[in-house]
Amino acid sequence: MKHKNKQTSDQSFMVFDLYEQIVNANNYIDYQKLLATVLLENQIGFDSKIYKEFENSYLLGLKNHYDLVLRDFVITFNVNLKISSDLLVPMISASESSNTDAINLKQSKDEQYNKFLNTFNDCLISLIKQDLCVEIFPKIIIFKSKNTDKLKIIFDKTKVLTRG
Repeated sequence: MKHKNKQTSDQSFMVFDLYEQIVNANNYIDYQKLLATVLLENQIGFDSKIYKEFENSYLLGLKNHYDLVLRDFVITFNVNLKISSDLLVPMISASESSNTDAINLKQSKDEQYNKFLNTFNDCLISLIKQDLCVEIFPKIIIFKSKNTDKLKIIFDKTKVLTRG
């Protein structure tokens, strides 16, 4: 049993080491750059009502482990046995979970906020298609695997959440 726990711990550290490697890579786009681009395109600032709504939405989702629904994928929170059997970690899914609430970052009925969300999703996917690693939310990075051409998510150890 000890060997299995050590192996899980080693894999956890590998995930966090990969996070540090990506943050220091040349193809890394941080959250501030991503959002500055989106805000510039929408001719608004970090102090705008629209940005504050976006920020409050994703922070609520992260705090409560809600699914974060984007146009092309969903960030969900679940147990990943490679990391731990009792911690929730961000994961990528094709659809939202049926047993947790979700934050819609795909579209809005409000015209200005919808434009912002469209720009955010367009910019995000464009950068990922350019083989860039994008910090979509603070300490959470999305990128496309060179081996499988599938989206991957990596995160700082501060984004590992205790179950419950």
